[in-house]
Amino acid sequence: MFLIRFEYNIGKDLVKEENNINEDILINYHLSVVSKNPISVKWQGNYGFGLNHEYLKRLQQQNENLGEKSYESHIFADGQIGYYPNTRTYFGLNSRITLSNRSDEKGFDNEKYSAGLQVGTSAYYYISEKLRLEYALHYNTSKYGIFNIDVEDSIYNTFYYSITLNYAIF
Repeated sequence: MFLIRFEYNIGKDLVKEENNINEDILINYHLSVVSKNPISVKWQGNYGFGLNHEYLKRLQQQNENLGEKSYESHIFADGQIGYYPNTRTYFGLNSRITLSNRSDEKGFDNEKYSAGLQVGTSAYYYISEKLRLEYALHYNTSKYGIFNIDVEDSIYNTFYYSITLNYAIF
């Protein structure tokens, strides 16, 4: 699968009065191989691997320490098991491992490699033919400075959650 995605993002900090807007343009290239394998009528196991690269140009930024541009590249492998109790409902468990490089102002930075692990769950339910309710929960852990002994190792843990209501126009 090959995808190219263009985004324009704007965010405003509602607490701060000044310097409270982040505005950027993102270009994302994604190349992956995905295998979707039915296990039974209600169960499916998927796995994949691939490459992902992002270019971000900051138009306005709250954090003045960040550069005008940044690059992020990933090599990843992931797996998922899904359960479909009926035609309207889905529950899934997933995981992903990544090797990443993040840098500002240049394509690759030898000091900024990281390894990461993500585990999560997601589900959706079709309320109607075009209206779908979704949730996602993910836990990420990343270790930075893995190939450079001069960089202090740092471990970051994050928790992500979302509830989404999707309506299909077509």
